[in-house]
Parts: sequence; structure tokens; C-alpha cells
Amino acid sequence: MIGLDMVERIRELVDEGVTSGAFRALDTDRAVTLIGQQIYGAMSVRAADPLPRPRHEAAAEISDFILRGLAG
Repeated sequence: MIGLDMVERIRELVDEGVTSGAFRALDTDRAVTLIGQQIYGAMSVRAADPLPRPRHEAAAEISDFILRGLAG
């Protein structure tokens, strides 16, 4: 259930970003899939880390990467 709620929230955020012009026009379904993969991958790695970074730091890092990617 949590996964479905998260997917729907990501979809809303992507749609809002495209509508407002903050994000470029894109395939929402593909964007949601790619963002979800980033989040779940990060959660998986974090779960295996014996000394994980605090959640708020990890969330900020993931959000920054998703929103800015590798651009300078």
C-alpha cells in the first residue's frame, strides 16, 4: 500500500512540475518509474548500511539528485 501511495504522490509532483513549467514536458509514467527506482534503490542500500546517514540527509540527497541530476 505504501508503494502505491508513493507512486501516486510522485505522479502528482511530476504532473504539477510539468504544468507549472518547473519540469520539461516528459512521459509521466516513465518519469515516475525512474524516480521510484531511484528511491527504492537508495532505500535498499540504506537498509544494508550498518551506519546509515540520517533520513532527512538521505532524503535531501536523493531529492537533489532527482531534481538536478548530474548537471553543473
